[in-house]
Amino acid sequence: MNYGLESNGFDVYDVSDPTSPRKLGEYGPQGAGHDINVDPERDLLCCAYQSGQFIGFIIYDVSDPRNPTEIGRFDYTKRKSYDEANVGEEAFGAAHHGHFDPRRDLLVLGDERPQGVPGGKHVFDIGWKNGSLKNPVPVGFTVSPNARRMEDEYAERFDWTGHHFDIVPKGEATLVASADWHEGVVVYDITDPTTPTPVDRYRTDDGVSDIRVNDEVSQLGKAPMAWKTEYNEERDFIVASDTFTGLYTFELTS
Repeated sequence: MNYGLESNGFDVYDVSDPTSPRKLGEYGPQGAGHDINVDPERDLLCCAYQSGQFIGFIIYDVSDPRNPTEIGRFDYTKRKSYDEANVGEEAFGAAHHGHFDPRRDLLVLGDERPQGVPGGKHVFDIGWKNGSLKNPVPVGFTVSPNARRMEDEYAERFDWTGHHFDIVPKGEATLVASADWHEGVVVYDITDPTTPTPVDRYRTDDGVSDIRVNDEVSQLGKAPMAWKTEYNEERDFIVASDTFTGLYTFELTS
């Protein structure tokens, strides 16, 4: 990723010799590319842009990984912004990162905002019904269970906005396990992509009273401040990290 406003969104490197990665080129519009995610089964790449020449996300064909080709894009600037919305209303801004649903033609895209109305999670139809890779259509939106407006104080930055997540297929259900900062780890049910719903939550503040945090972390306020989740399909568990308290593993049961 290239987060600088004067660089292109992301780089491609040849790592056939892992001891000497070789840059092949830069791709995408200039701007703050924040995160990329690749679906290797469908040869797709999603790149989320937070600011610059373009805000939103772009889907690329990476069947030729040396030459990513744009398929379609969704422009956030043509939609209602969070500055015009109340907490919980569908809005668009500060695209953070996206994941392709492994079983359906859907894309889940999270927004992350440090202040004001917190960013939520969108579900996009990219072939599920009326949408396509060329023309993604938003069909669902949710915010975290206790979402509230974030004030300007540094300790309240990011508290109730979404952050890194992963998609978890479980039987007939499809879930999203997300590290949502001050919420801790939240599980959302997106089995019906038009009504994504928070269904469970775990505060990742275990043992915080016994931890001495450094000055950089303490600026974020108080635990929980969950950073990232990732699902391991082979072993069927979720790994989550919290900025204050460390690493957690979870299993999802009925």
